[in-house]
Amino acid sequence: MSDGRGNRGRKPNKWIFPIICVGISPVLGIFVDICILFPPRADAHGHGIPVCSILFPLLASFAAVVIYLVMAANAAWKAVSSRGKHYEYIKSFWKYSDADEPVLTLHEIDLNAGRNGMRCIEIYKDGHAECLENKGVYAPVPTVESINVLPNYTAYIIMKQEFEEIWNR
Repeated sequence: MSDGRGNRGRKPNKWIFPIICVGISPVLGIFVDICILFPPRADAHGHGIPVCSILFPLLASFAAVVIYLVMAANAAWKAVSSRGKHYEYIKSFWKYSDADEPVLTLHEIDLNAGRNGMRCIEIYKDGHAECLENKGVYAPVPTVESINVLPNYTAYIIMKQEFEEIWNR
């Protein structure tokens, strides 16, 4: 997939910023030392201490390390906070079902795998439940909106905890 600039979905290189900062900072430091702080004079036999040409690379390296630590912490936070969010849990009721067909169905859906059902709980009129686990047969589960369009069906999204409570009975 192209973004119109020829990047074809590639992420920008994260190492460009520190390379540029650390690479440019000595040149910038020397420029500040020679042209601004200690300009050459006819009566001076040398320049002052090259403060900026030493400090600028150190500060640029420190800034790069801090930025990468913040980026790593942000990536870790996103990974932890998004754990389990690629699943959706649906509860659907089937009105007027036969005795051998479930009246209540709960689905665990993997959104990253094309809405494939991973686990399913079927509850029948007589109260018994069947817990089914996907063993290689992948079939997409419809969305709540498309289920609710069907006659005699009512569906809504539930929390993972509700699904797990029934699954673990």
